[in-house]
Amino acid sequence: NNVHIGCEKPIAFTTPEITECYDYCAENGVLLFCGWNWRFYPQFIELYNNTRPAEGIQYIHVRFRDNPTPDRDLLFRMGDVVQDLLCHMVNATTWLVDGMTPRSVSCTVQSVSTPGVADATVAQLEYPNGLMVNMFASRKNPSDYYDNTITIHHNDTGDHE
Repeated sequence: NNVHIGCEKPIAFTTPEITECYDYCAENGVLLFCGWNWRFYPQFIELYNNTRPAEGIQYIHVRFRDNPTPDRDLLFRMGDVVQDLLCHMVNATTWLVDGMTPRSVSCTVQSVSTPGVADATVAQLEYPNGLMVNMFASRKNPSDYYDNTITIHHNDTGDHE
């Protein structure tokens, strides 16, 4: 039907599978886009627009907790919270601060509920202008919903979530 496709990463788990997906779409006149889905959430776009200019951002807190927790086999194929969850958080923060590079990054990773899989992480990013970013990602979620929250304190426009 020539419906174009926007896909969350990963499109597949191996390079040949990924190539096959792109080739198939190209042969059939379908555009295949693999990207960071957070940038397309209406709430995230609103948050971005309400916190301009980026120079006014003083503090960002990002929390990302999965629900339900993927099964062990899928966790091993997808990777740990750094590869699967934290990468979204860093990408989203980089977009929010207009590509500014952190001066320092620290990260602690822990295996909480799935032996052999890093399923909880805390990260802190510090930027040259004094901006602080704290991130928490976990496969363990006491709530029965997908918890993806970004809170921003902006000097000029106040707090946004």
